[in-house]
Amino acid sequence: MFERFTDNARDVVVRAQQVARDLGQRTIRPTDILLAMAEGTDQMAGDILRTAGLDGPRLREHLRHASDAAVLRTLGIDLDAVRDQVAETFGDGALERAARKPKGHIPFTKPAKKVLELSLRESLARKDGYIGTEHILLALFREGGEAADLLRASGIDRGLVEQGIAERRAAA
Repeated sequence: MFERFTDNARDVVVRAQQVARDLGQRTIRPTDILLAMAEGTDQMAGDILRTAGLDGPRLREHLRHASDAAVLRTLGIDLDAVRDQVAETFGDGALERAARKPKGHIPFTKPAKKVLELSLRESLARKDGYIGTEHILLALFREGGEAADLLRASGIDRGLVEQGIAERRAAA
């Protein structure tokens, strides 16, 4: 399947692994794919996301904070209070400096694999002979889950993405 991916789409997949590593995760999730697109340059999906107002650095911070907070919340720990105390005691960024990042290959979760499979379906439905970042972005909506929820919460729906694709293709 990856032979159908454009260079930019392959780059998104590779960068999703780096995103997961940067966030200290042991697996690649659909949200990591979304962030890789939002931070990417010279690719259609990233351009559509930025035009719609989805800011890569802000999304990265949200994902970092959300995953940390969810884990600690299950233990009854308030992450914001912990961050404030650590920053007060050890200085700003102390937690980030102390974080250990996984090394080596990071596998995709089942939902992330499904996004990649659905990107093929999006490409076939459009009768495109390739899988581009726009197909991966549309696949995030099809898969549902947290990445689609984040997109919708940012005011981005499938219709807006479809419109962005049509505009960029017409301009090309």
